Amino acid sequence: MKPKRLISLLVAVCMMITMLPLSAVTAFAADTATVHTASVGGYKYEYKVNGGNATITKFLGPDASTKSTGSYDIEIPTTLGGYTVTAIGDYAFLDCHTLDNVTIPPSVTSIGKSAFYRCYALTTLSLGENIEKIGSYAFAECRHLTNVTIPEKVETIEPYTFGWCLDLKYITLPAGLTSFKDRLVSCPAGFTKQSPKNGVSSHKIHGPKGSGAIYVREGVNVRPLCFGGSQESKVRPGTENVPGIAAFGHASLKALRDIRENWEHVKELNLYLTDCLRQMEDVVINSPSGAVPYVLNISVLPLATEELLHEMRMRGIYLSGSSACEKGARSHVIRAMGIEGPRADSVVRIGLGKKNTREEVTVLVETLNELIKRGK
Repeated sequence: MKPKRLISLLVAVCMMITMLPLSAVTAFAADTATVHTASVGGYKYEYKVNGGNATITKFLGPDASTKSTGSYDIEIPTTLGGYTVTAIGDYAFLDCHTLDNVTIPPSVTSIGKSAFYRCYALTTLSLGENIEKIGSYAFAECRHLTNVTIPEKVETIEPYTFGWCLDLKYITLPAGLTSFKDRLVSCPAGFTKQSPKNGVSSHKIHGPKGSGAIYVREGVNVRPLCFGGSQESKVRPGTENVPGIAAFGHASLKALRDIRENWEHVKELNLYLTDCLRQMEDVVINSPSGAVPYVLNISVLPLATEELLHEMRMRGIYLSGSSACEKGARSHVIRAMGIEGPRADSVVRIGLGKKNTREEVTVLVETLNELIKRGK
């Protein structure tokens, strides 16, 4: 085609577009904000289209053709509505407690933040070979996962991607992984084969403060914070705290010996406290059902966190607004759970231990009731 004819054709096309109604011109962009639904393999999904590809935004459960058996065994579809599925969006499968097995196809390249957060029953996970990005908290609290293989194309794993996966024992990492961010996992019941280092603190099991231990995988270099003697592989100078180490060891033996008894005692206290709090209309329980009983997270809506903590301290009751390592900042867990506004501003953590009693829990509930009535 001659250049003059080509230019004339382009001009004609532009003129035609300018004559179209505004709704027709913007229809191309509108599809990215439109939520579509489709059923594939007996399950329904919500999805959005962007750039000719589909992102799953919400799992809607089984469709009318599927007889529910109480648990879901899902193969994520490669196409929805004729569009290739390339992403699983943020919160897409959030709180899907009956999701048992998931297979993610090779077409998917990214998994969003908290995509499978709190899928408690998830036991088998097969990640597609072309996944490049996995968001933070993507599989947090998938408590029955036992092993995971990260695809070779993944270069960065975000914090808490597999946080609180209590049965997780093995993670196979790709050779090209360039960023293994802190706090990837927090799975106290398991052993993470590729984890470079793990630390434990004595005071968490009623041992003395100031003592702890660190496991360092062979071949991993640890940069010391202080410099001096070489008696601990040049990692920590100075004389070892022998009494603290011995007491830590003794506390470990006692914790292991009494672990079942302590668990049952604290679980009973947690159930009693939860039952009492559910009868209080201004209290919202944030901890999910099935959570470990040692910490109960609640929101006391009439009172701001710091105000409530101060009033409790004045009465000899010590609670917290967040973990010690995040003092002064809103908890990342609360953000991941989607808790916002006044509910997030009134969050309180109640810690329970083997030395607490039912009578102490009763005093806590009565004091909380008193402060709520006074705050209204």
